[in-house]
Amino acid sequence: MNRLFNRLFLSATLVVLILFMALWQWLQLNHEFSRNQIQQSLHLELAEHMAHINPLLSQGITSDAALKEAFHDFMLLGPSFEIYTLDPEGRVVAYDAKEEKIKKNRVNLDKIEQFIARRDLPILGTDPRSTETEKIFSVSPLITEDGLHSGYLYVIIGGEDYDSWQALINSENQPKLWGATIGFWVIFALILFVLLLGFLPIQFKS
Repeated sequence: MNRLFNRLFLSATLVVLILFMALWQWLQLNHEFSRNQIQQSLHLELAEHMAHINPLLSQGITSDAALKEAFHDFMLLGPSFEIYTLDPEGRVVAYDAKEEKIKKNRVNLDKIEQFIARRDLPILGTDPRSTETEKIFSVSPLITEDGLHSGYLYVIIGGEDYDSWQALINSENQPKLWGATIGFWVIFALILFVLLLGFLPIQFKS
């Protein structure tokens, strides 16, 4: 009877644990999806506004030393933004960062076209500072005074500074989360133990 009880207890605990982990993973992914969707929706016209208020960008200029100063000012107003100009083929032209920070020199134009068409937010695009991750962004075509398409203003929403703060907050909250999870499993194990104690005698009597 003890062996049967132990097997039932372990099996039930394992099944519920797997279900709980699957639910937790789904909630995490759903939370991240919703957060990205909200953030990108709020910043749909961010790049367009930046391009409009800067004299160089509004003239379609993509490569100029003065742009770096403008990028720096924009990033002071929004520390979580990372700003780039691209040529019409998606190659990174100008940015306000150390050269070694840039891991990718070309941005996926398909994602830019998808964003301009406003389809299926959130849209994750190339992060020039990462070889693996993609991030939400805002983008605006740059047009010269002659009406020629000179490239894009490309703005990453939630750059390295944002990631650093997010990691710091997660590290502070992680012990609380694990404490709550362990507490949940202790309570669950006690309830399951009591239920099985009541269930087994009934089975053996029948």
